[in-house]
Amino acid sequence: QGETGFSQPLIYALGTVSGFNPCLFALASFFFASATQIELKRVARRIGLISLGLVYAYVVFFSLIVSNPTVMDYLAASSWLVAFILIVVGLLHFVEVAQDFYSRRGGGANDTEARVPLFRTPKPVKGLIVKVRELNNPVYDFVLGMIFSLIKLPCIAMLFVAMLVNSTAPLTDSMIFTAGVASPVIVMGLLIGFGMMNVNRLSLVRFKGRLIQRSVIGVALLISAVLVLS
Repeated sequence: QGETGFSQPLIYALGTVSGFNPCLFALASFFFASATQIELKRVARRIGLISLGLVYAYVVFFSLIVSNPTVMDYLAASSWLVAFILIVVGLLHFVEVAQDFYSRRGGGANDTEARVPLFRTPKPVKGLIVKVRELNNPVYDFVLGMIFSLIKLPCIAMLFVAMLVNSTAPLTDSMIFTAGVASPVIVMGLLIGFGMMNVNRLSLVRFKGRLIQRSVIGVALLISAVLVLS
């Protein structure tokens, strides 16, 4: 942090860490799981459409936030409240990390459901994902990305707010953050589509990834709380 706020590479990194989301990887693995070797590229294109829907929704939503002077003024004037929420959500990430370690020791890590409701995917959305996979329609894939982005907004919102409070170019920084959020799933889809990543490894990547992601975000949120107050 300096006179110009967070650097753009750091903003992209924060978005990428947020995008390395266990739920997004679970969504991708669900689409890839039943695909044959021949179908992998087609499924990768579907993941690309879902990612585009996710990016579109975040771009629109974040643009509405940063273009609203009332919201921006409120964030600037509510540093203590923002810092408090950052600390609470950061600690919740560590609760989930502890749960994952405990579950792995008990041998049930791969099927672990998040204990904190904030990190769960609602059952209606899970049912929608099943229907969309069967429909194989580009429009539905795009819309699913939009819906999933809004459902998972709480998982990335606090790092976004921390970035926004320290930003001198909110709209540009929002676009960079959004690009970071989408990049892990897009890269994963490309790797699988071109046969450079084994689909069977996704569950392992998901479990190890969520440990790393939640730990890193937990630390980042606690540090962000200090920066917001400084």
